[in-house]
Amino acid sequence: MTNNRELRTNYGTVRNISNKKMKKRKLKQVVAVTLATASIVTIMTLTGCEKNKEYVVPDNQIKVNISMQVEEGDTISDVANKFYTDECEGVYNSISDFEDEIKEQNNINKFSSFVKEGDTIEVPVIIEKENPYYLKILDIQSQINNIQNNNLWVRYTVEYGDRLSTIAEKASGSYTEIYEITNKIASKNNINNKSILNAGQEIWIMNPELGELKSELKNAQEELKLSLTGEQLKK
Repeated sequence: MTNNRELRTNYGTVRNISNKKMKKRKLKQVVAVTLATASIVTIMTLTGCEKNKEYVVPDNQIKVNISMQVEEGDTISDVANKFYTDECEGVYNSISDFEDEIKEQNNINKFSSFVKEGDTIEVPVIIEKENPYYLKILDIQSQINNIQNNNLWVRYTVEYGDRLSTIAEKASGSYTEIYEITNKIASKNNINNKSILNAGQEIWIMNPELGELKSELKNAQEELKLSLTGEQLKK
């Protein structure tokens, strides 16, 4: 990126990184630092900050949470700089206030400079409601909700070699879900011995479409995160 040059994207003016670094040097004098790096996105349908009432989100924007896994070398200041977009600037009084809310939301002492590597923190980011990545997330989540509310259980004919865990995996979005779903299928079908299934046996299982949609949701969340942290959207 060329110094002293402004680029424009669908989300507004992208400012020169060199100017941003000058701001950051001044802020470091008053802002405590912690460690963080990006991972997963979750939606927070808020119209303002619950604890900091002065941070009012406009009607055409929304606040989302970006989950950050702490890694060595990153700081809260670094993370705030990644996510302090034009939309955030319109809500928070300064990037220093943005960093303070990150700490407050994660119960980090305002004056603390330490957070454990491997911990996960969440960064409240402001985006447009018409953000295409956000709309995609909403659409996928709507499909998931529809299945969970109207078509969660479907009939399935057991095939040779099937196990409850492999069947459960089809409806799961992560390894941590498999055990829980396995137990739910066993309970739904009054199966006491989860190790035994007979080929040709008909049982109720959680809709396998859930697994595909959960995978799509993770990808859409990652796309939103990258759209916010990419060079083209940095301030």
